[in-house]
Amino acid sequence: MPVTLRRTQKLARALPLTGAAAGASSTALGDWYANRLAEIVGARLRRAGIASRLIAAEVAAMNTVTVAKTTDRSVVGIMVDFAFATGHYLPIGGWDETTLPFVEARLAETPCYVSRRESEGVYPDRDTPARLAEVWGAG
Repeated sequence: MPVTLRRTQKLARALPLTGAAAGASSTALGDWYANRLAEIVGARLRRAGIASRLIAAEVAAMNTVTVAKTTDRSVVGIMVDFAFATGHYLPIGGWDETTLPFVEARLAETPCYVSRRESEGVYPDRDTPARLAEVWGAG
């Protein structure tokens, strides 16, 4: 099973669906809502200090991409919240590619799905490494 890229409304204008409704992604981190994928995910996981063998397994599972409709609007809401928060972490016009890892680190500390039950909340900096190790093996 390939990774499933859940296109946003903005991306839908440029990227057509790739066939029938997609099933679950084969990656540890599940479906993605993004514009570019494997290289961005690999770079971010490296900056997060994830073990290289876990990164390699996750990126390899992203070899084939299926494009599908958005199925979880709350993910789009989280993306909007993160985009809004970014403006509070960086001065207007005072950022470049070297400052983006700082923002990534701040956003990784931001809890997601906080309106759901506490057990369903996600803390990216804590839960991403755990999920990768769970799927691809801790050893």
